Amino acid sequence: MTTKLLYRGKEQGFATCYCFRTNFNSNLKVLDFRDGVIELPKFTSLSFMAEILPGCFDKESNALDELNRAFATSATEIQGIRFCRDGFPIFIKKESATNSTDIYLECYLQVERGHYAKHPEIFEEYLKVIEQEITFKNDNSQTLWKNIVEVNIENGWALKAVLFANRWIKWMQYYIDIQKMSVSEAAEKTEELANFGRQLKGSMYYYGIETIAACWKYGEDFKKWYKNKVLRLENNIIVLKND
Repeated sequence: MTTKLLYRGKEQGFATCYCFRTNFNSNLKVLDFRDGVIELPKFTSLSFMAEILPGCFDKESNALDELNRAFATSATEIQGIRFCRDGFPIFIKKESATNSTDIYLECYLQVERGHYAKHPEIFEEYLKVIEQEITFKNDNSQTLWKNIVEVNIENGWALKAVLFANRWIKWMQYYIDIQKMSVSEAAEKTEELANFGRQLKGSMYYYGIETIAACWKYGEDFKKWYKNKVLRLENNIIVLKND
């Protein structure tokens, strides 16, 4: 849906914000508009961005004109969006901001990259890993993956599980292709790398497991590895109890 803006003036707070009334009966607050980039306050919710901002890129939108009027600029187009999320600076280019799904995904992936960047010992490898395309079982499993992403895109809990599955698949593929490991070897090697800095546990972790098993080319072998791992853990617990 096309977004229409009406500049209403400045608002003083922790920082000076330029306030715009939207045709969604809501207020958009902007910190700066420079070189065609919209800078948003850190308190702006991701769901609000995903609702309002894609429509700013429509040809019928007056967003560019109102932003230029408010900030006394002469940008010829909106280039992207800049904001902070979980303490990380996020910049979403125009090409990734024209629909709500892409905004959510791009934001979470940049936060993920920020976590890995804190650890240079694995960051360079991560950059190679994340560029890979997932190899799906077939067209149906690829469609299922897309549906899982779209259904859970606004559910932060479930989306983190899906992104965990995305990371783990790519880490395993990397070690299978580059290091010539088996699926079980790659799963064992990369489990902590995929969950690095995120600490997914319980039902969120298991949801990621089920997503991998259902969609990935090697999902069946991966599920066998996981079941064997659980069995080993259960046997260890039994041994400890007997002792």
